[in-house]
Amino acid sequence: MTPSGETYVDIVWKQYRKNRIAVAMLWVVAGLFGVAIFAPVLASNQPYCFTDGTGTWFPWFVALVNPDTAIDFAFNVALIVFIPWGIAASLIDREARRSGLPGRRRLALALLLFFAMFAVAVTLMALLKGGLALRWMSRILLVLLLGSLGAWLGMGTGRRLGIGMAAWLLSLLPWAIVVVPCVRFGLPDDKNFSRDFKKEHVQGKGTGTYTLIPYGPLEQDLDIIFKPPFHRKTAPPERYREGQVHVMGTDDSGRDVLSRIIYGTRISMTIGVVAVSIYVTIGIIIGAIAGYFGGKVDMLISRVVEIVMLFPSFFLILTIVALIGPSIYIIMVVIGLTSWPTIARLTRGEFLRQRAIDYVAAARALGASSGRVIFRHVLPNALSPAFVAIPFGIVGAIITEASLSVLGFGVRPPAPSWGSLLLVATSNYAMWWLTVFAGSSIFLTVTVFNMVGNGLRDAMDPRLKGTQ
Repeated sequence: MTPSGETYVDIVWKQYRKNRIAVAMLWVVAGLFGVAIFAPVLASNQPYCFTDGTGTWFPWFVALVNPDTAIDFAFNVALIVFIPWGIAASLIDREARRSGLPGRRRLALALLLFFAMFAVAVTLMALLKGGLALRWMSRILLVLLLGSLGAWLGMGTGRRLGIGMAAWLLSLLPWAIVVVPCVRFGLPDDKNFSRDFKKEHVQGKGTGTYTLIPYGPLEQDLDIIFKPPFHRKTAPPERYREGQVHVMGTDDSGRDVLSRIIYGTRISMTIGVVAVSIYVTIGIIIGAIAGYFGGKVDMLISRVVEIVMLFPSFFLILTIVALIGPSIYIIMVVIGLTSWPTIARLTRGEFLRQRAIDYVAAARALGASSGRVIFRHVLPNALSPAFVAIPFGIVGAIITEASLSVLGFGVRPPAPSWGSLLLVATSNYAMWWLTVFAGSSIFLTVTVFNMVGNGLRDAMDPRLKGTQ
């Protein structure tokens, strides 16, 4: 910490804010994750509510809790948790601000609360989809998780930050108000889960309220395949709002391209974040061990790193997918297991530099164990290269998925992804809108993350400013 009380993170953030373009791109990244989370709010073929002669139903809500894929399930739970988290975070931020907590720590506290609420909600909803035994198990688990979370936050962190137990428990109330009804009334055995509400609307059997884009990413209409942007179906509609304009046109199955672009953001963000999280974690641990201990340990790990770097991850993914079949999970795992050597070498070099500084010798002299010295003292000071590499790693993972999808080895059809749209476009280059919109989405995302990475690199080491 500097004499003025600023930590290294404070200094980096101050330098980063001087780069207005990088700050703007950081907001764009937040917007991309916002689009991924709020995709069902923007585009869905299920009405928010539907009223018929038997009552009022909420098919959008049921579809939200029971999606087709695990990725959609995770993002939908994040959407459900978002509103109560916002209320809880504002309550806690008010208490933390009164106690004089810096803005950086308040932000970290808010993120910690979000992931805690998200983890509890995912666990609860996943378990409640099982039988009676799993439902009771999930209720017990919920009590234990909330109890331990409240005790840890209220007695530990809350005490240090001057935030009382009452504030923490009050912040969890909005979570319970939103999540518990989702679990109770959104189970997949709902008798209206498979109804075609849009068709019933046209037939006069009821009325509903729909999203801005009334098309789902998997909703097909073979009468309007390969239609250009702003196409409007002129035939008498068989389902409600079939005549609404398709802003970005349709694909080879008559699916709305705009809705598939929106939902494709989920796949790209997931692949980038999960794959990078895997190999950054592996690389940091291995690089820390090699750099701290040195000698034979360093030599052995360095040889392993060089061997792994010989394997081209792209062709390894092609081989595995050819044997097992296309899967987004295979792509994420293989990218994570083959891309860690770069992070390991960066972390190793930083550990070699840090361990020669006096504070490491002082920690050893005080009797600190190797694990404590590595993870408590050296690692926080050696993470800068890894943090700089994260945005560029996300870019690489997104491009890898898109390339595999173009070759037909990406996510399983009909899952919406930007690469799958490019694959459809390769069959007929006259369908220019598929190439333009999917390619522009990839280009925008890659550019934004690259600029965030460049800004972070310049902030952490101003000597590299302007270099490539």
